[in-house]
Amino acid sequence: MIPDILKSKKGQALIIGLIALVCQNVLGLSENMTKEIVAMVASYLIGQGIADHGKEAAKVEANSQQP
Repeated sequence: MIPDILKSKKGQALIIGLIALVCQNVLGLSENMTKEIVAMVASYLIGQGIADHGKEAAKVEANSQQP
């Protein structure tokens, strides 16, 4: 399961967001910088989720139109 997450772009983005949160606490990364990184990761994950949903809906529609 973990190797599948590491191969996924969404999984990699999630890990980057988590690393940013850890860096805030461990390395003293500013709160504003952490918020910006997490916001970028969240927007990517939401956008990619919407795109993936659209792809799946198109597959279902294409399969339902086959004779």
